[in-house]
Amino acid sequence: MAQKTFSFLRKATIIDFRISNAMGVVREKTGVGEKEIGSRSQVRKVVKARALYGYLAREKSGLSGAELIKQLRMTSGAISFLVSRGKGYFESVSLRL
Repeated sequence: MAQKTFSFLRKATIIDFRISNAMGVVREKTGVGEKEIGSRSQVRKVVKARALYGYLAREKSGLSGAELIKQLRMTSGAISFLVSRGKGYFESVSLRL
């Protein structure tokens, strides 16, 4: 039983690291901070950074859509749209992780 608990904690730690890594990549490439990404700002630069973060967190870091909904305080449809827009930004910038 202790081994399962350790495995779960390790997996959660790895996901947390990947999420913070995704946030770091977005901050580095866009200059937009974590507080702004989590805000409801509609400034174009912030919206693009939020979309890029959503894509990286969902597709590259393994964060579930439900967790993104809670983190960004958005609806499921908005998260889906955000992730698809983020994919386009990711491919246009051609980031390498």
